[in-house]
Amino acid sequence: MTLSTRQERIFRNLAAMPTDDLQPADYAMLDQLVAQAGEEVERIDRASARKGNRVSKRPGREDWWTLPAAKRAVHQRSGGDCELRGPNCQGRAREVDHVYGRRGDDPHNPSKLLHVCGHGNFGGGCHQWVHQTAEGREASRVRAKELAS
Repeated sequence: MTLSTRQERIFRNLAAMPTDDLQPADYAMLDQLVAQAGEEVERIDRASARKGNRVSKRPGREDWWTLPAAKRAVHQRSGGDCELRGPNCQGRAREVDHVYGRRGDDPHNPSKLLHVCGHGNFGGGCHQWVHQTAEGREASRVRAKELAS
């Protein structure tokens, strides 16, 4: 992340504030810097929303999954074994496959993920099968529906 000149100045001034011995004269300056930092954060949020940043579109609900939490849940569900068991299965799962891609609604929901063997487009295994064949993609969707029910 690169900072603008204004952002850099705000953060340098905040970092230079004497935190161990704040005097009443410093309060006004601190309030001003905090207000400026808040304005910068709001500006960044507005710019992100204009660009269609997915973070700003996330629903404000508790069942929204983050990728690390989803990976833990999927690993726990699979016990470390490949959940797809395709024609070139290696047995031990190494990666999590987004069955419907990463762009849908709540893409990291464990019901939309499979713990698979292989390494994406390389290294063989089920993950490569899913990425490179229509048959593999269809098999992953069927298996995800089975696991979700």
